[in-house]
Amino acid sequence: MIDFTRHWYILEAVKDLRAAGSWAGKTHVIKTLALVNLLEETPFDFVLYKHGPYSFDIDAELEQLRSYDGLVEERVGGYGPRLKPGAGARFVVTQASPPKNAAELIKKAANFAKDRDVSGLEAVVTSAWIVVREDICDATIVAQRLVELKPHISVLVARKAAEEAIEFIAC
Repeated sequence: MIDFTRHWYILEAVKDLRAAGSWAGKTHVIKTLALVNLLEETPFDFVLYKHGPYSFDIDAELEQLRSYDGLVEERVGGYGPRLKPGAGARFVVTQASPPKNAAELIKKAANFAKDRDVSGLEAVVTSAWIVVREDICDATIVAQRLVELKPHISVLVARKAAEEAIEFIAC
């Protein structure tokens, strides 16, 4: 069965990322919704995975969205596909019942994630995960924890990501 509310979250993230000037690929969508999930519960489960918070649920929903043309991929240059709403997206709008403030939170997260590259997203979204899930609001401690979890991230990058995550979460 199609969960149009889940599809609405994804399409809203794609729309807001594109409006903010983002590439709006799969990674940006997943990380944007991970940020939303850290601010307020969403219908997706996230795990801390190889490159930061990840949702297998969103992966499955992306495939389902493509199946009825709710979401299409643009192939441009040497990059991965860029996502955009398709003709079937109109069904989502009429069938979904998202929480009242979900659109506002998605827009906030999309504006935060918009122009970051994949490694920047990994650092800042994992930092936000640490802030919320481990209840740490000290940038030094968040940065240290980030480097423990992701040793390939430099201390300097970790510190900046921690500061930005703390500001985003507003703790």
